[in-house]
Amino acid sequence: IGYTLLRTPSRWLADLLGHSISNIRIVSVFYGLISIILLFIITKRYFGKGTAIISSSLLITNLHFVTFQNLLLPQTLTMASILFCVERFLNFKSKQNKFSAISLGLAFAFGSIHYVIGRICVVSIMILCLIDYKCCFQKFKNIVTKKSLSNFTIVLLSTIIFLTLFYPLNIFRFFTTEFIFTVVRPAAGLDSSFFSLAMLFHNIKFFFYYFIFGLLENNYSSNILIDLPFALVSIITFIFFIYGFVLSIFDIKNINKFIFIYLGGIIFLAILQTGVILDAPFEISSNLAPNRTYFLVPFIIVLSSLGLMSIYKHIKQYGELVKKFCILLFVGLIISRLYFFIDEANRFQTYINDYNFDFTKKAIEKELSVY
Repeated sequence: IGYTLLRTPSRWLADLLGHSISNIRIVSVFYGLISIILLFIITKRYFGKGTAIISSSLLITNLHFVTFQNLLLPQTLTMASILFCVERFLNFKSKQNKFSAISLGLAFAFGSIHYVIGRICVVSIMILCLIDYKCCFQKFKNIVTKKSLSNFTIVLLSTIIFLTLFYPLNIFRFFTTEFIFTVVRPAAGLDSSFFSLAMLFHNIKFFFYYFIFGLLENNYSSNILIDLPFALVSIITFIFFIYGFVLSIFDIKNINKFIFIYLGGIIFLAILQTGVILDAPFEISSNLAPNRTYFLVPFIIVLSSLGLMSIYKHIKQYGELVKKFCILLFVGLIISRLYFFIDEANRFQTYINDYNFDFTKKAIEKELSVY
């Protein structure tokens, strides 16, 4: 169904507007716009207008995000679905009524029908629906109350009903491991806890080396298209993320902040399970790729925005001139990110134009002759 939500509208638009790459991209761009709108709504509603402007600006100018919005891949729909689940969950926690519970069930159903990360996030948020979050810091024995159990039941039943309406046979997968992992492939070499631990630490090192510090020799944004590592965010954004993360840890009772730490952590742990080849050269020793790390982008950006907004609130007390300087500095940052993106796009276009394609020869004739 997830692929249908991408391919069917694309086919309709192509038949209606004409078959071209630009028309095919419309659906992906549409889901990207939904992600931006949802992120703006969430951050504005729970963190303020300033944080919303910062987070949406950082997301719009993020190279990973922009690249995936031009590709007809399930990741674009999955990110929109995850943010929809977050928005409905926070709404559910603040209102605690039947409509919010049913709408959360609908969000869970949408989040369950495509990429595996979406289903992992659905199950993770569903666990939070079962507990009374405030009681975690008061009386732990009251963590599950009658009200929370009743609301959880409505959410669960709504999710099952919507999934069954999408595709009746989904009901047989909902209570099995196939709900998350629809295709299970046996993994060689994972029979020892030592290897699993070594794989975990290896992927952590690989992630920070390439996806945070961007230390690949040819660190171009076009790497995203060929599943090579590329920095998720700039170093400046990551520094603000660390600060925002620390601030949110100290305010962990605030579920609006906790959900971004919680889901971001779940996604991070999930992508660390990616297979590795420990005896291979480091740059090709892990299967970690942009199509997996991509889902961390909005969570890093929100915490970065919280950190940046906190610093801004402290600095603006020193006068109106300092306040205006900070705003100009942020605008300059966004402009520089846009310039970098345009420069990367031009570099890639020049590379394609300089390549001499010989359409008179068969594409794989030489390779087939080897066999």
